[in-house]
Amino acid sequence: MFSAILHQLKRVGANGIARGGAMVFLVQILGVVVGFACQILIARLVGKEEYGLYAYVISWSFILLLPAVFGMDTVALRFFSSYMESKAYAKVQGLLRFLRQFVLVMSLLSLVVAFAILGGLYWVNRITVDEAVCYTVGLVAIPFAAQLNLNIRLLWACGKPVLSAVLVNILRPGLVAMIVVVGYFLLPESPTAREGLIAYALATAVVVVLGVFAIRSFRRERESVAESPEYERRVWLKTAIPFLLTSSFQVVIEQSSTIMVGYYLGYAQAGFYSAASRMVGLAAFGLVATNAVVAPMISAAYTNNRMDDLKRSLRTASVTVFGLTIPFVAILLLLGEFGLGLFGESFKVAYPALVILCGGQLVNALSGCVGYLMIMTGNERAAARILFCAAVLNVILNAILIPIWGILGAACAAATTLVVWNVWMLVVVWKRLRMNPTVLSWIVR
Repeated sequence: MFSAILHQLKRVGANGIARGGAMVFLVQILGVVVGFACQILIARLVGKEEYGLYAYVISWSFILLLPAVFGMDTVALRFFSSYMESKAYAKVQGLLRFLRQFVLVMSLLSLVVAFAILGGLYWVNRITVDEAVCYTVGLVAIPFAAQLNLNIRLLWACGKPVLSAVLVNILRPGLVAMIVVVGYFLLPESPTAREGLIAYALATAVVVVLGVFAIRSFRRERESVAESPEYERRVWLKTAIPFLLTSSFQVVIEQSSTIMVGYYLGYAQAGFYSAASRMVGLAAFGLVATNAVVAPMISAAYTNNRMDDLKRSLRTASVTVFGLTIPFVAILLLLGEFGLGLFGESFKVAYPALVILCGGQLVNALSGCVGYLMIMTGNERAAARILFCAAVLNVILNAILIPIWGILGAACAAATTLVVWNVWMLVVVWKRLRMNPTVLSWIVR
């Protein structure tokens, strides 16, 4: 099997998916350096308790971002690429206007509800003043983060995944680090989680503006004639609901472990687990990079019934993910403890959890682009049902295992959930589409 895969790696070296995925991957690796520098800087400057609070608020912000985006980021990816390929520029205009306005309104409504809940918690003395301030800053960042989610998917659809990776993985963490360092020298006291969150909000706003300009530039190059916008609101809203559910359940799976560790064990342990989880994100970079390239191709090929092209793209994507994933799993297993130590000596306690999380991410990466394959081929409702069951399983396992094994239990819950939903989706994809998006597709046709 491995000799066959190595042979195919040489064949796909000149392929657009492989090249694009590799470019995005390299940018993400550079982003890891910048991002880790930012996280290590914050952890060192604010201490483990404040860093834990910072990570805890960020995890909650991802949850609260869901109603603001309402699945419209995936709607953007699915329809923008197909409209551009068919040159339906009036629909492109209508889609973009609708997406921006809808997400802005949902963001403001989400803020109103979230601030009401926050005020209630403060009123009954469930959170301190400092915690309330940190949550407030995190909430203020949500409208910008929602627009950023749209920009990411639109840049993917524009065929600019590298630019998307530069903005999100390099520029934003770099700006966060720069703002925190400036604050360290200008403020009379040492920075806290509050300053880190302010830097996060400001950096997100800057990246959003740059992304909007990039998308406008792409459209100007192709839309030679201005057309009146054409809207398909009912279609977009109907499609967005399963996408919202899918995104919601996926974020719950990704963030619930950190949140539940903080609830059961405190902010310090949440910081330890968050550091391990961020490092393990390296193992998924190959999949994320390839998804950025292949997702628009899946939508365009399936919409235009080019099934042979779709199967070829999936096979190339699978071996690309494999080639980009395995080396970094090995590096994490060998140097993970050293990497955790950069956050602080006490963070090394999370190394066993990192090893378990690597196992789950390995299965996730080797399953190929199965998630986007389901979503982009009209099977988003089935994907939502699978992820709902996985989210419930994740919460149950966390509730059982964290009180017993601490952050090791959280890692076991996260890895088990990841394996379950990937295998389940692979079975459904094979039954419905007769496609194999895993690396084994090179061997078993």
